[in-house]
Amino acid sequence: MDTSSCMNFANLAFGDLNRTNPCIKYVDSHGTSSTTVRIIILSNLLPLHAQKDGKTEGFSFIYDESPLWQLKDGFSPDTMVFYVGSLNADIDVNVQEEVVERLMDDFNCVHTFLANELFSEFYHDFCKHHLWPIFHYMLPMCGKHGDQFDHGLWQAYISANKILANKVLEVANPEINYILIHDYHLMAVLVFLRNKRYRAKLGFFLQSPFLASAEIYRTLPVSADILRILLNCDLIGFHTFDLACHLLSCCSRMLGLDYESKRGQIGLDYSGRTVYIKILPLGIHLGKVENVLNIPSTSMKVKEIEGKFKGKHVIVGVDDMNLFKAISLKLLAFEQLLRKYENLRDIVVLVQIINPERSSGEDIEEVRRETVLIIYEYVGCSPSPSGAIRINSWDISSLAEAMRSAVSMDDSLRQLRHEQNYSYVQSHDVAYCARSFLHSITRACLDHYNYQCWGLGFSFTFKVAALSLGFQKLFSKSIVPAYNRTNRRAIFLDFDGALNTVFIVSGRGISSLTEWLAPCEGLGLATEHGYFIRYFSSKTS
Repeated sequence: MDTSSCMNFANLAFGDLNRTNPCIKYVDSHGTSSTTVRIIILSNLLPLHAQKDGKTEGFSFIYDESPLWQLKDGFSPDTMVFYVGSLNADIDVNVQEEVVERLMDDFNCVHTFLANELFSEFYHDFCKHHLWPIFHYMLPMCGKHGDQFDHGLWQAYISANKILANKVLEVANPEINYILIHDYHLMAVLVFLRNKRYRAKLGFFLQSPFLASAEIYRTLPVSADILRILLNCDLIGFHTFDLACHLLSCCSRMLGLDYESKRGQIGLDYSGRTVYIKILPLGIHLGKVENVLNIPSTSMKVKEIEGKFKGKHVIVGVDDMNLFKAISLKLLAFEQLLRKYENLRDIVVLVQIINPERSSGEDIEEVRRETVLIIYEYVGCSPSPSGAIRINSWDISSLAEAMRSAVSMDDSLRQLRHEQNYSYVQSHDVAYCARSFLHSITRACLDHYNYQCWGLGFSFTFKVAALSLGFQKLFSKSIVPAYNRTNRRAIFLDFDGALNTVFIVSGRGISSLTEWLAPCEGLGLATEHGYFIRYFSSKTS
């Protein structure tokens, strides 16, 4: 569920697409866009690879054919998609302006410069040592600081997110343009955009799993702050319902929030607003995959592989090099398969492709029809393909049996399973994901102008309270003249459990007033015109 393995099929396809070179126009909040729908996608890194020319000191750029970049092809032709983020390269100060202009003109990308120290603390230290483990159901790994939580790293995370939020506000109007924020690196961007634009159209998609239960998640000292930050958006997207349930549970147990089904979606009630939950596994760009399979070099590679492994069953694994891909368990299961079923030793081959973390994607994949898919049950896309064999990677025996079942399966059943999986991939491609997410965020923002919005709190504790259009806030400059103009006034006080300290001033005696008002906590008495004063919660004087 990380990034590189899921993008490799489309990494095989490169080539220029017809692209326009528009600027992101700032449109008045009461006006309408004169041309197209604009979507701003924020990610930690721009979907581009930068290569420096040693002779000219300039840069050349190529597309990173990741799902994030492919997403733009899924929207309708009248939709402009722009990206805001940073390049994974050091840009010299003397060429920064040139790079910024070129990225905008040629790639519709807005580059945000972060100081190297800030980026390291924000990304490598906080995101990778705190957020990434906690979302994967692990306690944070604080190698530099032992078991102590470093609030300086949290401040670095907030600072980096604020810089990106300010960049968005420079180039777009969030109340007109749709803002889609990608993954846990930029969660705090939500609070800064909401602070500046109460009716901003904000969507957030968590590419990473959210596996932490409330017990594990709350070990992060800023866990409640992160939940409040997330709830500043209109729509939160997850790969599966199971992952969304962990967030809902944390919100319920840590913030006391309830959720219910609204308009066919799950909605969290937060200060009068509804934050919707969207379940949407990201699809692939099927057209590019099919194009790759039809190019001559791919056909030659397929023939080479078929010749090399002729008459054998090939088990192919594609994984990133990290703790959660269970590569070692897969090898142990394959060993157990060969030990237990000696007849398979000469006819089964395991080909394991391992991508280094943050792979550049220059891997070659072999795609073959009529295959059986074995998938770990906790992977984000696990519930989607109905023809897959689901297993627990920790159960080596079950994994070995799944391999045996796949290689010995009847051809007709293998074909049926393949067709089921392929049908799902075909109908839930990147175009479906793009349209579905845009449709959902549009629905989530329908009520923006049916409420009054009031900002509450400061910094990353900020939130917007949505109140009915008939609500009127009371100001002293309007209350005092109205109070003075009238001869008769009605004053209503809470009798039980007053939130503030209230004194009753009366000419009556202490005995009668004490009998009537003693049950009221926090209510003080000034009887006999102030001669006798009693604080019920403290002492008598």
